[in-house]
Formats: sequence, structure tokens, C-alpha cells
Amino acid sequence: MTEFREPTTVVDSSGARTAATVGVVRLVHSDFALRFSYTTRAALGTADVFETFAASVIDAKTGRVVATGSFGQGGLSGKQVSTVLDEFVDQLTPKR
Repeated sequence: MTEFREPTTVVDSSGARTAATVGVVRLVHSDFALRFSYTTRAALGTADVFETFAASVIDAKTGRVVATGSFGQGGLSGKQVSTVLDEFVDQLTPKR
């Protein structure tokens, strides 16, 4: 397993630049890859929320998409980023 930090600069829709980091990235062998895209915005009285989120889980051996998900919301408030990500993972988790 390889571990590193990946600093980056984030530019929002108004052109404001913010130094950011994704935290610690751990590279592990996996049979699947996750590709995603998103936009966020500040919400009233809460942490940032997603405006849009889309993701695909891809079989690393065949390149075939095995799962997809998307989410969008408007308004002044909404679901926080962590809530949307938790719900996405819950949908991928097999029910027993």
C-alpha cells in the first residue's frame, strides 16, 4: 500500500481560488475503480452541499461500468456532502 498527500488548488464557480487537500490517499490493489465529478456550494447554516454529484464504478480488468449514481439539488439548503456520499455507498453495499 502506498500513501501520500495530494495538495491542490480549487477554483469555485465565481473564480475564487482556495488551497485544498484531499487528505491522505492510500493506493491499494483493487478490482474496481471509482470515477466521479461534482459541484458544491455553501448552504445556509450548514457545511457545503452538493449541487451535483455523479459517479461510476468500473471493473478494472474489463473497463466495464458496473454501477452508476447521480444526485442533484437546488435551493438554499440541502443534503451535506458527507450525507450524499454515505447514501451512495449504502446503495452499493449488498443487502443481506
